Amino acid sequence: MRNSTKILIAVFTVLLSFLAIFTLVAAQDSKKTEATEKSAIENTQNSNVSVPVKTYSSTVPQEKLENLYLNKIIPLNNGILYGISSKEGFLISFDKGKTWERRNKGLPKKEIYPFKNLLTRNFTSVGIDPLHEQRAVLTTRDSIYLTENYGLSWEQIPVGKPLRTSSYFTSSALSSDNKDTILVGTSFNGFFETTDRGLN
Repeated sequence: MRNSTKILIAVFTVLLSFLAIFTLVAAQDSKKTEATEKSAIENTQNSNVSVPVKTYSSTVPQEKLENLYLNKIIPLNNGILYGISSKEGFLISFDKGKTWERRNKGLPKKEIYPFKNLLTRNFTSVGIDPLHEQRAVLTTRDSIYLTENYGLSWEQIPVGKPLRTSSYFTSSALSSDNKDTILVGTSFNGFFETTDRGLN
């Protein structure tokens, strides 16, 4: 009888020990989770996240540009800004962002049913000519577009072998020395350069 009582006490003591350890580990995990959530919130607040921007423009109806989602803003000189928006496409501001203007003539549209209010396709990169800021190059996942007039019109650059549309464009740059030279980077096939606007 005494032996069975001792065994029960030992088992009970072991169970209490496990319970205490489990409670301690759970409390530490809870603190770690709270710290991780707090850190994630702080990082989200400080990161380059798309946020709605209140804006007004004389060239575009106010209700259309009320909530811009700017993924990227590129400052140029004299208060000019280029903006890339997942909702509105390529934008330009001549007054440090007080008003914005869409400039998507020649850029591809997303064809999504019911085919009303077509959105511009998402851009994967933008490159600016460092000496001639009116010149910019944009890439989608499989196409290249060039402007030489601050986005008033865009020219599609042909894509041919050895460069393929399946390469997935991730970066782009323009040469200041030769206006026909464009460099693009891809996800899987390295970098490619054309010195004749995509003919070769």
